Amino acid sequence: MTIKVADSAARAQLEPLLTVEDLELLLRVDRRTIARLCRRGQIPAPLKLGGSNRWKAEDVAGAIDVLASAKHAREQSLLAAV
Repeated sequence: MTIKVADSAARAQLEPLLTVEDLELLLRVDRRTIARLCRRGQIPAPLKLGGSNRWKAEDVAGAIDVLASAKHAREQSLLAAV
């Protein structure tokens, strides 16, 4: 018996979900800092799965790129002011 799935979300390719421990290692910060970054909107809000927080790796990578760009821009403006 073959089951046909009409929903495209069900056929979407799965991507890894990161735990808070993964983010701690990746960002080299404490879980309280991760919560603070979420409240500030600097990293995406987590998905709630079974009472656990999970983040899409793609979303976190995008947030890291934005944070790195902002840091680079601040450094360049400080160098230009000197």
